[in-house]
Amino acid sequence: MFKGVNPLTKIRNIEQIKAKTNIHLILEYLGIDTQGQKMICCPLHGEKTPSFSIYNEGKNWTCFGECNTGGDGIKLVQLYKGISYYEAVQEVGNLVGIQPEFSNISEAELAEMQSRSRIEKVLEKLNDYFRENLWATISTDSDKARDYLFSERLVDRELAHIYEIGYAPWDYTDILIEMVENGDITLEELIEFRLLGTKDIEIPTRTNVYCTFKNRITIPVIENGRIIGIIGRDIDKDAVSKYMKIGYTDYWDGIVWRGGEQLEGHLEGHVLHIIEGQFDALTVKQCGIDNIWSVNGVHSLTPRVVEKIKKMSPDKIYIHLDWDSTGEKAETQWAEKLGHRGYIVPSINGLKDNNGKEIKDINRLFSFLYEQEKANGSDDETAFSNTIDMVLTNLQSRIEKAENLIDIEFSKWESIEDEILKAEGLERLIEVVYKQYSGNPEMLSLFYEKQLKPLKIGKGNFDKYIKKFEKEVNLVPYKHGQGLE
Repeated sequence: MFKGVNPLTKIRNIEQIKAKTNIHLILEYLGIDTQGQKMICCPLHGEKTPSFSIYNEGKNWTCFGECNTGGDGIKLVQLYKGISYYEAVQEVGNLVGIQPEFSNISEAELAEMQSRSRIEKVLEKLNDYFRENLWATISTDSDKARDYLFSERLVDRELAHIYEIGYAPWDYTDILIEMVENGDITLEELIEFRLLGTKDIEIPTRTNVYCTFKNRITIPVIENGRIIGIIGRDIDKDAVSKYMKIGYTDYWDGIVWRGGEQLEGHLEGHVLHIIEGQFDALTVKQCGIDNIWSVNGVHSLTPRVVEKIKKMSPDKIYIHLDWDSTGEKAETQWAEKLGHRGYIVPSINGLKDNNGKEIKDINRLFSFLYEQEKANGSDDETAFSNTIDMVLTNLQSRIEKAENLIDIEFSKWESIEDEILKAEGLERLIEVVYKQYSGNPEMLSLFYEKQLKPLKIGKGNFDKYIKKFEKEVNLVPYKHGQGLE
């Protein structure tokens, strides 16, 4: 530990030091010339092919090679020199001309840190238990969970292992109580973090608590290598709460996946797919598409999530929400928040399964097409492979339409010969334009001037529809520069 600094020390002005730090400056300080490049050979290990990427306006770095890690300038100095965090802060502070201000952590802050550490250890133990329980062969409940996951939801077994998917049984209160008895966590903390419920709120005891997070397929949420929460999907179709979250439920919003791990890094030069629902995200992942942010419902695009996406710096963001009125309305709101990088991927409407129920998401589409393949005589492996090909082709087609939707819709509308049908089609055309331009008045005005005005479409008629769509989606007025510009 840095001389004069004990383990219970915090740095009051750490954010000011970070704000002044730039990775190019740090590398120059370490004697490494980047020549202004954003992708260089990693200074932490020998390599010939560059894997060290600088992003977020030079504030962060990621090594996609042997290191498989990343961070800010302070962490880079710490790893490069093999020194403590506090020593790295001191060096970086000296470099940017800001002396670190050390102070002792208060008792309240220490208690919060200790509580968080205990919760994370408990979540890690529970995640291991849930994973083992999914594959248990002596439990009929585990059999049902596997049947739901692999036969009904058609999740690939390899992905289930990679993403540590598990099953929370009906009751494991004794395991949680054992953790309390071992001093791993307190009973009150288990109740606070929604792992246990109590019949007596005033006086919780070991005999009047019960398991709340139960009979659910589980997926851990990992941030900076730590499990900070677990998402549970109830496999009982009559359940009151379809999804439930335990852990830091006010701190994380969704899961981001890339390759064989949950994504922590940047996407400069890449795209990001925002997908509603974990099973839909897994379906897209097993079709071979990377860089997925799976969200829990249409209200998940919080300011914190927007900020995290901004730091990832994706070139394009494709928005795939459920194919219903709620999803379509939210897509427009999301596109507005994400700015010009956001593309709404068109829905599939009117498609019904063999029971006559409308298919409203990509996981159900996958299941429907798989069953059709099976009905046509394909074996399990062939049916699965063919379904992946079909869903991927469909996805790629709809993504392509997302980027060219305005041109496609305008050509379709312009080709209508019947004047009455053409007048009716104008509303649909303007709605598509409004959504794709996220309510941006400059872009909408430009579209009118270039495309509709030469065809003698009145501005008043155009504005009438725009006001209607603004009211329907409840968008706040667009301000230039808001969102991810």
